[in-house]
Amino acid sequence: MDERRRKVFLEAAKKEDDLYIFFHLALSTGMRPGEILGLKWSDIDPHKKVVRVVRSLTRQMEFKAPKTGTGKRYITLDDETISQLKSHRTRQKEKIMRAGKAYDKKSDLVIATRLGNPVNQRNVLRTWYRITEPLVEQWKVNQIRMYDLRHTHASMMLSEGVHPKVVSERLGHASVRTTLDIYSHITPGLQQEAAQKIGALLD
Repeated sequence: MDERRRKVFLEAAKKEDDLYIFFHLALSTGMRPGEILGLKWSDIDPHKKVVRVVRSLTRQMEFKAPKTGTGKRYITLDDETISQLKSHRTRQKEKIMRAGKAYDKKSDLVIATRLGNPVNQRNVLRTWYRITEPLVEQWKVNQIRMYDLRHTHASMMLSEGVHPKVVSERLGHASVRTTLDIYSHITPGLQQEAAQKIGALLD
């Protein structure tokens, strides 16, 4: 998803008040869908601008720890994402007040139902298709997968010259080799750019 399409997608996603933060986090952090749905406010440090990934919500609606040590990680957040999280928190607090005692405040979930329960990934997918189907028709492309937001994040990082090890750590991959294997299609462009930079230094 190129820059223009990312902006169009995010504008369309903003109409989904409750789930916009899900799509924003997917693009800005590269977190897996289950990791975002399992995120709690206690996992976010807005002052240090980091989010701690320690659990994932499975399709069976169970919270589970990451399968590997690299899956449990810290991801640095940008200022815009911090701002979006704060806005989402404000809206969520208003809904909690309206729900009253019926809301499960102990859940502490960043993304929750109107009563504070975990959100089923199938419901997120339905929202995803509602947002993307008109865009797919407009752009004349094949259906975009929700997981492509994670791939877009990685592609953006690598294209901007971020070291593959950092990208690997953000994605929670087992090794840098995994990251390079998955995103090998980006490498030729980076190689050309590197060659041009070396040439400029030697000129």
